[in-house]
Amino acid sequence: MAIGLRWHDALRARELAIGHALRLCAEHRAQLLDESVALHRLRASWRGRPHLLRSYRFDLSYAGNDRHRASLTTDERSLHEAGG
Repeated sequence: MAIGLRWHDALRARELAIGHALRLCAEHRAQLLDESVALHRLRASWRGRPHLLRSYRFDLSYAGNDRHRASLTTDERSLHEAGG
């Protein structure tokens, strides 16, 4: 049961990261390539309360014929940082 809950949390976090990536791409007039993000790093943080920080990488395009790597870091609820 605990494994199932962790798996569900991971899937929910990934969907949240895809939403953040789509929003960031829209703000910068870019296209999220492959409509996907990949988990790059998972770490614990104790700022205020213990929680997990997940870093994701994704590819984007500005002109349709280019490819750039970007990243973002989230916790269970919000975006912490984004970069290109």
